[in-house]
Amino acid sequence: MVVYDLTPHALEIRLGAGAFASTPVGMLNPGEVLNYSVPCAHGGVWVTGIPIPSQVGARVSFRSVDAWAALVPGARADVALQWP
Repeated sequence: MVVYDLTPHALEIRLGAGAFASTPVGMLNPGEVLNYSVPCAHGGVWVTGIPIPSQVGARVSFRSVDAWAALVPGARADVALQWP
């Protein structure tokens, strides 16, 4: 899986296969790319980016950005997190 940060803020990247469970997998600055392996057995995964400035009390224009990625054996999943 490849995740792109197209927002104006650094993001904490979280992956989750269920509706409420997510796991932090890394952080990205604007314009950076994160490569991460995910088992295809999940079928798909939610990718969430939480602005790091908001975690230290700064005001930002969004709470989080989300995207769904379908996981297919042998194929790469690309996700671009962007706002707006």
